[in-house]
Amino acid sequence: MTQQALMQDFANWTQALRSVCGRFQSWLAPEHSLFIGEILHHDIGGFAYTTISTNAGRIACERPPGDQVDDRTCFLIVQEAGHSVLRHQGEAVELRPGDMALMCPEFDCDILPCGLIRHTSFHLDRQALGRRLAGGDPRFGKLPTAGLTTLLLRSLVSQVTHLDAQAATPEEGAALSEALHALLIPALDQRHDLPLESGEHQALTGLKRNALALIDASLGQPLLSPNWLAQELGVSVRNLYRAFEDGDSICQSIMRARLERSAADLSSPMLQRASITEIAYRWGFTDSAHFSRAFRKRFACTPKDYRRQTLAG
Repeated sequence: MTQQALMQDFANWTQALRSVCGRFQSWLAPEHSLFIGEILHHDIGGFAYTTISTNAGRIACERPPGDQVDDRTCFLIVQEAGHSVLRHQGEAVELRPGDMALMCPEFDCDILPCGLIRHTSFHLDRQALGRRLAGGDPRFGKLPTAGLTTLLLRSLVSQVTHLDAQAATPEEGAALSEALHALLIPALDQRHDLPLESGEHQALTGLKRNALALIDASLGQPLLSPNWLAQELGVSVRNLYRAFEDGDSICQSIMRARLERSAADLSSPMLQRASITEIAYRWGFTDSAHFSRAFRKRFACTPKDYRRQTLAG
């Protein structure tokens, strides 16, 4: 694919995204020479959802100035495949398959895909949702990953994506919306009931969580380091090191994540034609000999043998 064709495909995809989801912008991932993007919009009797597949580098909704914000819609995001980082109202969380989050375009928010992802976005009436919550406006961000309500909600959204949209009536669409709200509300309330850590420990825990999410979204960045992370997160290097005092250090966390992502690519049948050096470079390694030594230490075999064994199995 030529650069011109790639940019045209990306522009068409971005326009399709904006047409169904509103004021969203997107950016290519610099490490990808091939853009993958698909948007499927569905309307089930007035109940809308969109399935988005892409390897874009970033998808963002930036709050416009003044009173131009359309705050009527919020989105329930369900991560279907791959994983990404959601940054919303100053919080960064990782979304893995099965994870769900509530996102509102009134606030600055963005999604950083880590490679190819697929997620389903359900379009919700924010004001109607807020009227049913005890605390008023919904608390946006990642939903709890455990509990009966979460399991039921995940089961419902999974079933919805297999329905025949053309056969649905407005009454059935309204019933689906009501069922989703009925399960979403206790899941949102459950976030308020989660136990809180106290004082400094809570702050360091949150800093470590945000740092790990940013690491996962930036593995292809060769300059990724404790100093770079501290600058991006707006904290001192000293406090960043303190957040990683228990468990792996910052550098160990970066190395482990890069090796695990490289191993995943080496075992993918879709990437058999990619060279080992290309895969290593994609995830931030700039020295093939260093990559090979680190990989062998982590997986007890060379990258070449690992690829051969996993693809043969």
